[in-house]
Amino acid sequence: MSAVLHSSAVLALLFRERGAEAVQDWLGGALMCTVNYSEVAGKLVKLGQAVEQVQSTLARLPIRWQEFTLERSLLAASLQQYNTRGVSLGDRACLALAMQTGLPLITSDQRLAELELELEIHVFR
Repeated sequence: MSAVLHSSAVLALLFRERGAEAVQDWLGGALMCTVNYSEVAGKLVKLGQAVEQVQSTLARLPIRWQEFTLERSLLAASLQQYNTRGVSLGDRACLALAMQTGLPLITSDQRLAELELELEIHVFR
């Protein structure tokens, strides 16, 4: 099934966290924004992985990486009012991709599911 993956979903897969099996079910045709790629890569670098190793690890995932285009960045900017709920730029980039594609969003962040958006959001844990 196709879906947009939040950074939390990819991190759950990589670290075999609770809910990783549910994320695995969504990998067929999965999309992810390059802003979220940077979030995941940054977490791996922070944990001591070399950038080259991070790039190799992420390249093995069956995910189609989507650019953070000007159009997408403006859509993310239109979600600015949710910053008061702790919705970060990475979250808004992910939401914008899901909104543009009409695909469900897969996340561990319950706050995103509570937003008043016409968007299918699956919280995997």
